[in-house]
Amino acid sequence: MAKKHADKMIPRLPVKQGGREKMERILECTEQLLMEKSAEDISIYDIADLSGLAAQTIYRIFPSPASACFALANRYLDEVVRFQGNSSIYEECRTWQEAVVVGFTSMRDYFRAHPQAMGLMFGSGTSREIKAADREWVRNLAEELISILIDLKLITELPNMVTYFLIAIEINDAIWSVSYDHHKDITDFYMEESIRAVTAYINLYLPSYQTATYID
Repeated sequence: MAKKHADKMIPRLPVKQGGREKMERILECTEQLLMEKSAEDISIYDIADLSGLAAQTIYRIFPSPASACFALANRYLDEVVRFQGNSSIYEECRTWQEAVVVGFTSMRDYFRAHPQAMGLMFGSGTSREIKAADREWVRNLAEELISILIDLKLITELPNMVTYFLIAIEINDAIWSVSYDHHKDITDFYMEESIRAVTAYINLYLPSYQTATYID
């Protein structure tokens, strides 16, 4: 049963150009639908009506609506990791605390610009497959951030540092999930609380030279 469920989450990536174009169309329409509905409320027929494609055509690529949402979530996660891995956004930072503010603020800016991504990542109906992809993304993000901060000489490498940053990002995500549950947004209040919580946790292991404050 578990394998059958997993199979319904895995897209069948088209080889031919026409199939790839249909896949992009399906993802675009799924993204549009997520502006109006939660992921669990979207049906294949909703996607078919919006895309103009036959339901059977969609099924050949995405075995379920959740599969299309899963593919979309992975795309969002990859974009965030690529953006956060750009060291130029941290070049003005003088301390690791300031880098935390810059990094998480830019991440919130991304999710606010992509509200569908916010819903998929922090909504109460997030699937376990998306959560599993998110955990892999969190590890990649933690490794990227550590490498950047070391290169900028804002931190020195310590044992278990990846684990500490993994926990810090999970703390942040938990607070943002509460904010999304109540407001369908990452509000200024919850943003500031997440910065405080993450900084306080990392401060247990890294020297504290300066406490940066949240900047809107």
